[in-house]
Amino acid sequence: MVNFIVRAVNLKTVSLISFCLLSLVGCNFSSSAQKKPQLIVINVLDKQEFDDCHIAGSINIPFAEFENKVASFDKNNHYVLYCADYACMSSGYCAKLLRDQNCKYVWEYAGGMVDWYKKGYPTQGPAQEEYLKSENINYNDEEDTSHTITAEELLVKIEEFSSRI
Repeated sequence: MVNFIVRAVNLKTVSLISFCLLSLVGCNFSSSAQKKPQLIVINVLDKQEFDDCHIAGSINIPFAEFENKVASFDKNNHYVLYCADYACMSSGYCAKLLRDQNCKYVWEYAGGMVDWYKKGYPTQGPAQEEYLKSENINYNDEEDTSHTITAEELLVKIEEFSSRI
């Protein structure tokens, strides 16, 4: 009789432990499966230019540091990279680095900070740098535009991702 009780208690304990472990695994699995992709807007200018004026909500990863951080990016997120203006090629180079790491959702905002600022879209910072007042001539008219995004498309994307929160 004592053996039967010990076996029943052990069976009950093992069942309880198994249930708890399966529940934990299920929770972890469902939370990672339910993780929604984020929109990450990245300014690749130096910190001084970023602090002066950047797209509201964007983050700064300076061009000089970008290559060292590429491997840590979540491949499921959506990334938009920008720099100063159409003449600046840093954002295009960084976007290519991300695509080479198999990130599927990567765009370059070639108009950059000058285009965004001149259109009066939301920015952060005092906006005192002279380059913000320069002409923003599109030098890349013949370039492949399949991986580029306009200011208006970026605004829509920001609103779309903001509504998901």
